Amino acid sequence: MTTLALMLAPCSAASAAGQEQVAAIGDEMLPGANAPEMRVATIGYRLATRNVRRCTRLAPVTGLLLHDLAAYDAATRPLITKRLGLGNGMGVRGVVMGSAAHSAGLAAGDEIVAIGTQDVARVLPMPVGASATYERIEAFSRLLDAQLANGPVALDFLRSGQRRTVTLPQKMGCAAPVVMVPGRKPDAWSDQHYAAVTQGLAQVAGDDELAFALAHEMAHVVLGHAAEPHGALVGIGIGGKRSLDRERAADHLGILMALTAGYDEAGAEALLARFARVNAPGLSLTHPSVQARVAAIRDTAAAFAASTP
Repeated sequence: MTTLALMLAPCSAASAAGQEQVAAIGDEMLPGANAPEMRVATIGYRLATRNVRRCTRLAPVTGLLLHDLAAYDAATRPLITKRLGLGNGMGVRGVVMGSAAHSAGLAAGDEIVAIGTQDVARVLPMPVGASATYERIEAFSRLLDAQLANGPVALDFLRSGQRRTVTLPQKMGCAAPVVMVPGRKPDAWSDQHYAAVTQGLAQVAGDDELAFALAHEMAHVVLGHAAEPHGALVGIGIGGKRSLDRERAADHLGILMALTAGYDEAGAEALLARFARVNAPGLSLTHPSVQARVAAIRDTAAAFAASTP
């Protein structure tokens, strides 16, 4: 999946907003205000692009964080348009430094209005429903992926009211996109497609910790552990030998992915220790003991270091 579409809660609280809340919505969306999202996006991009040889399925990755009017409820959409000038295109919330999107010249605040000859508003009309939905972002991502699979893609975008065109290069990475989801409780999980972390985890974890959480969940996706959700931190899962074997495999591949991307295994140990203190019963039901996981991670890291020139 080409985009890192971080799924934050819609700003529905602003539905009955006055001018102060219009400004507040804008402040949340301005460049630099979405630090947790950018950290997740940056780490996810780095993990995906530096571990191509470890992944059996690849997909385009761009380093884009997107939002659009459909991701807000109907009452909030006019406020977003008024504050940010966002129309029916696809808004750029942020761009990972050094990514394909960054090299193309895209920046936070841009609005992508066409992919090649296809007009975004025409191909992806705004939903008529009142509720917020991420389906339009998903559809845009699939459309852009399909184009990038064949090579670089021309994108038309608006910046300060002026229409411009850039060429987005093709960059492939592991087909295990990361998302950040609402929630104060630090947590992480995966399904057959996404590796997810909560906003709460992104706010408290250091980069090395967050890299292991993401890499562990990406490993579940890469390894095809899609029968049920997995929780690296709080023990979501079915338990039993099968679950334990999957967690061991995800730890092994996950730490290799994190190390390959330049992160330190100490982050994995710190993360496991942090959550063992508050979630020991949940972890013990579906995961090997923290001591066993740390020992295995250290062994894998030592073997990785010995094999790295």
